[in-house]
Amino acid sequence: MEIGKAIYNILSTNSDVSTLVGTRIFPNVAPQTTTFPFIIYDVTGVQPNDTKDGASTLDTNDVMISCYSETYSQASNLAQKIRVAMDRINEGTYGGEQIQSSQFQSYNDIFDDTSGDAGIYRKALDFEIRQINPTGITFTNVYSLAFDGVDDVLVTQADSTAVNSTYSFWCKSSTTASNLGVFGHGEEQMGAFHFNFFQGGTYKPLLWLGNQYYVFFNDISQQDDGEWHHWVVYSDINNLNNCKLYCDGVLQTVASTVTSGSLMAYTEGLNIGGDKASGGDYFEGNIDEFAWFSTELTQSQITTIYNNGVPTDLSSMSGLSGYWRMGDPNGQSSYPTITDDSSNSNNGTMTNMNSADIETNVPSWYM
Repeated sequence: MEIGKAIYNILSTNSDVSTLVGTRIFPNVAPQTTTFPFIIYDVTGVQPNDTKDGASTLDTNDVMISCYSETYSQASNLAQKIRVAMDRINEGTYGGEQIQSSQFQSYNDIFDDTSGDAGIYRKALDFEIRQINPTGITFTNVYSLAFDGVDDVLVTQADSTAVNSTYSFWCKSSTTASNLGVFGHGEEQMGAFHFNFFQGGTYKPLLWLGNQYYVFFNDISQQDDGEWHHWVVYSDINNLNNCKLYCDGVLQTVASTVTSGSLMAYTEGLNIGGDKASGGDYFEGNIDEFAWFSTELTQSQITTIYNNGVPTDLSSMSGLSGYWRMGDPNGQSSYPTITDDSSNSNNGTMTNMNSADIETNVPSWYM
């Protein structure tokens, strides 16, 4: 039970837990003479990542951690300390084992023995712990950002003088509200650019460039089906008819275009989860692995990024202007800064958000 090494390490090195139990932390069963309170942990199930060929690179462990005590209040207090110690730990190595994430699931109160004066109280906590197997993999995707559709936005100062730009990202949403601003460089003004899931009429995805320049793409269901999908938006500020949209690696068809005024380069830094830093249209749902390229990507490159529905490392791709991994690799320790993993250091700031908006909710075969 190699995962047990990590559990013991996390609990025994946590000062709040060790103050209550010392080293009385055991796998499966405790010695009969053990004094209260103490902890027993059990692995109740393991689901290997076996969708791809070869050995599993990541195992999802179902773990029960039980607090034993002679009083209910003491068991409850210990359970709370364990939850704080184990829930949403940062990706890292614990007890020699590489852990990707740990997430609290539920707990139960159990009165085990009524024969004595005090009895034995047990409070059991369930966790899901993802363990990375030592196969040399270096890229993991654990976190995404959750946006509330009201005022949440990741604000960056990322800008570019490139005429052509490509934006690659994963997102999921189940809302059918109008004008979900997925990202943009300012909304509805000269020198602006943004991409919305526009729910009006018969067209849904909408690309907006400059002053009254629109590209409507044909209605598809992926923008509001509550599932993760990969999107690529290509903009050409000199040629509206050259703009493109891909969903899950497939080029989408254009429904109509509207031209008025003139096309212009944008003047505001990139905002993710909204088309403006404030006062614009906002996205409701999760966004992950957002990358911005200063070139047009080929169909082959887009197919590679989609990777059959599994995010992959984009940091070495040419033309990368910005790369925001939405909490990876260190999760909540990033809050409120989401680092730019390109070479341009355009970090994003979580605005009107909190650390709980960094969620363990990602597109992946092992979810």
